[in-house]
Amino acid sequence: MPKALKVLLVVVLIKSLAWMGLTPIFQVPDEPSHFSIVQFIAEKGRRPHPRRELVTSQEALTVSSLVNFNWKIVHPVWLGYQSNWIKAIKNIPQSDRSVFLPNSQQKSLKRPPLYYFLATPFYLSVKSQSFLWRFFLVRFFSVLAGLATVYLAYQTAQLVFRRLDLAMAAAALVAFQPTLSFIGVGVHYDPLAVLVTTAFIFLSLNFLKTRKRPWFRWSLATGFLAVLIKPDLIVLPFTLVFLVKKNRLKLILPAIFVLVAILSLLPAALTSLITSNNFLSNQLLYLTNLNEYAYHAQFFLESLFTGKIFFQFKDYLAATAPGHLAQVFPWYWGVFGWLEATLPLWVYRLLKLVVLAAAAGLAALGFKLARQTKLFRRQVGFLGLVVLSHLAVVVLNDFKIFAASGEIYGIQGRYLLPVVAGQMIFLVLGLSQLVAKKHYPVLSRLIIAAAIGLNLIGLATVYQYFGWVWS
Repeated sequence: MPKALKVLLVVVLIKSLAWMGLTPIFQVPDEPSHFSIVQFIAEKGRRPHPRRELVTSQEALTVSSLVNFNWKIVHPVWLGYQSNWIKAIKNIPQSDRSVFLPNSQQKSLKRPPLYYFLATPFYLSVKSQSFLWRFFLVRFFSVLAGLATVYLAYQTAQLVFRRLDLAMAAAALVAFQPTLSFIGVGVHYDPLAVLVTTAFIFLSLNFLKTRKRPWFRWSLATGFLAVLIKPDLIVLPFTLVFLVKKNRLKLILPAIFVLVAILSLLPAALTSLITSNNFLSNQLLYLTNLNEYAYHAQFFLESLFTGKIFFQFKDYLAATAPGHLAQVFPWYWGVFGWLEATLPLWVYRLLKLVVLAAAAGLAALGFKLARQTKLFRRQVGFLGLVVLSHLAVVVLNDFKIFAASGEIYGIQGRYLLPVVAGQMIFLVLGLSQLVAKKHYPVLSRLIIAAAIGLNLIGLATVYQYFGWVWS
């Protein structure tokens, strides 16, 4: 491991602990719901039923009261802590953590289970301690996932750039991305989703480089593993079709058509199973959101075959484009709390200039791509495919809600973070096209310094919004 990468990982650990300490309890989106599920698994020794079971503990409800968290998410969410909150939390009876009560605001019951199972040992490692120990140890699991992500982001960038300096720049952009730094220290499945997606990209690019089958098998397995963390990531295994040689597509394409046909019939079959065989349906729900995938597939297939989807999508763009253009970019780069605190406006203006410059560099690279090596073209093409495919899934999820209910749900910037490694590699790749190769070391240092500065501005924004809560 290069010395520079070791230094980066140490700095990232310190940075993450600072973000974790300055981010108050339950002020990461959906954090109380995710912690409740981890707590249920730790206390009961099993995952809660996705439809019928009480999941929120008396302890979590008491803590919510002490930290002024309103489960109904009435804005502003952050109201400050009650006085003497630390002592009050320490005095919560130990029995309250295993008493579960009705809570209509408890979310995430149908989420895939992998994050919760992996986070539970961190809770159990200090099970006898007070809430604060257990809560922040579960948060620390996200910190570790973030460290692994930075390491893999560097290794992935090294495959593309084959240079230490540019690879370090891309890894630093991932490490110090403000929204990821905020979400990445919470009790949340997103840090694990980012890690597994980054691993998927790394494994896939290694397969492109070596053409050795074990890399492909590991990549495929990681792609399906990602589905057990976040449903949007179902797109990952399908992108591997484009890594297969043309003669193999003769076998794969018919299988895809069969899969599409099965998905079109699956909703009715699942409905029958759920009403006739509770055990089997419970296992399906326990492992993944298979029924949700099936209903989504049926919606899109029916809309596509009838032609309605084109008119619906036109209406969707007309209704949502202004909001998306105004919100997605700033929310991607830096939004904290429950979408309430943003970076200073001038920061977003500078970021837009940087992104536009990188886009110009990528356009210039497009004209020179034919002169690049075949491997480089394939790597860049696959990276682009993964990034754009994930973006398409995020947009289509939002579109489905609009088409089904007429409601504008919105796209939060954090929804785009699973492929952040690919995004930051493209950012560095675009900027590198604007300078001569002899200036790459200077460019890399400037990018790393700018990434750290951006993160410090984000951390200062968090401190300004929440204040010092430990007094």
